[in-house]
Amino acid sequence: MKPLKIVFLFAIISIACRLNAQEDKIAAMFKEFTQLNFAGSIDERYLPSKETNSTFVINIYLPSSYTDTQKKYPVMILTDALWSMGIAQTTFDIMTIFRDIPEVIIVGIGYPPSSPLDWMRYRFKDMTPTPVAGYDPSGSADKFIAFIRKELYPYIENNYRIDILII
Repeated sequence: MKPLKIVFLFAIISIACRLNAQEDKIAAMFKEFTQLNFAGSIDERYLPSKETNSTFVINIYLPSSYTDTQKKYPVMILTDALWSMGIAQTTFDIMTIFRDIPEVIIVGIGYPPSSPLDWMRYRFKDMTPTPVAGYDPSGSADKFIAFIRKELYPYIENNYRIDILII
């Protein structure tokens, strides 16, 4: 019986050591993760457009390393900033933490605070390529694209360290 007790005790000690080693690995991984600073900052700007004769709310997400370095960052421009900026920021933060992608600057194009009806009117105007009967205003997508190319992109290029554009 004694040899069986010794084997059993050895097995328990061995399992405990393995679990302790796993806990140490998990603790080390958790410590590394909690020390990462992946929360960037968002600059909000109001950018008037001659192309569309409107003013846009521009949200510019800068990665956490932006202030600590002089490197240039890829830029992603997205529409519907009110709805999509938080999702994009969180997604890019997670992908950056796991080193799936490099850090990026996210530029969200939105509209000034207004009613949901006004938001939909802006959207129909800017997102439809041709006028649609019963939806006034509509059909100004070409002007919206011109705003992005001729006004927004140069603004971002002149005020932030950017590398490439991702649309």
